[in-house]
Amino acid sequence: MKSGKEIFFCGLALLCALALSGRALIAQQSGQSADVILNNGKILTVDKNFSTVEAIAIRGDRIAAVGTNQQVLAMRGPGTQVIDLKGRTVVPGLLNTHVHLNDDAETDYGAMIGYDKLLAFPINWSAVHTVNDVLNQIKLTMEKYQIKPGQWIYFAGKGSGMSPEAAQIMLGDLTRWDLDKVTPDNPLAMGMTWPNDNGLLVNSKAIDIMWADHGDFIRKYGRFWVDSTGRPDGHLESPANRVPWAYLPEPRPEDLGPIYKLSSEELNARGVSGISVQFPDYAVKAIDWLESRGEWNNLRFGYG
Repeated sequence: MKSGKEIFFCGLALLCALALSGRALIAQQSGQSADVILNNGKILTVDKNFSTVEAIAIRGDRIAAVGTNQQVLAMRGPGTQVIDLKGRTVVPGLLNTHVHLNDDAETDYGAMIGYDKLLAFPINWSAVHTVNDVLNQIKLTMEKYQIKPGQWIYFAGKGSGMSPEAAQIMLGDLTRWDLDKVTPDNPLAMGMTWPNDNGLLVNSKAIDIMWADHGDFIRKYGRFWVDSTGRPDGHLESPANRVPWAYLPEPRPEDLGPIYKLSSEELNARGVSGISVQFPDYAVKAIDWLESRGEWNNLRFGYG
């Protein structure tokens, strides 16, 4: 950045579709004043000519006009907020094409609502040195939260930052038969790596349910790890690792909504106005809940 001037990030997702000064003149003639005017800056329009102009006018959630300071300031009305950029730059809303909004929100802010509401329990991998260390944490968690027989339980690896030693235990030593020792009556799924949807480790109860309902699909498309005798050992990769999500209990939208909002506001503060993301169904429901209350910050996203 020349002269060390601060870049003014303005999350304006529609900026890419702007016309230039002619639109400003049309808007002036309509007699409608702008809600906000940013002037005396460098507005990167990202139009077909990648034009840079001095000022921009905003009305509601739309760009009303761009052009010279004189043209755009002519749209000022009694209630218009005018911001002098003093040479700063306004860029279009940035698009983050690889972000894990739900995982980030649940990792960074999950403590605000508690594991019992997240329905995703932690394994402290920094304290894991043996397979039994993992099993003891599972056993104590199930006792603490009084998990009922037959209830699915999910242990997330969210943001755990496994050491190489712990990763070897998860990926090389731990199997479904180990998990069975402390979960004889409960189907269990555990985040295998970070992010969680890259892989899951499940116990025998979960495998019995999944193979009964979706065995043909899993055998055809994979991917699941097997032991030396060809038996599934519990480690699942895509697409097989998508199957357990249909069984896991879903957190309530009203519990997740506030922490998703906090995480999305962080993105907005960095100039991000749109994301591309993989979302589980429960995350979409949480954002729908926020939108129904008028509390979503209009972070746009394409998801699958």
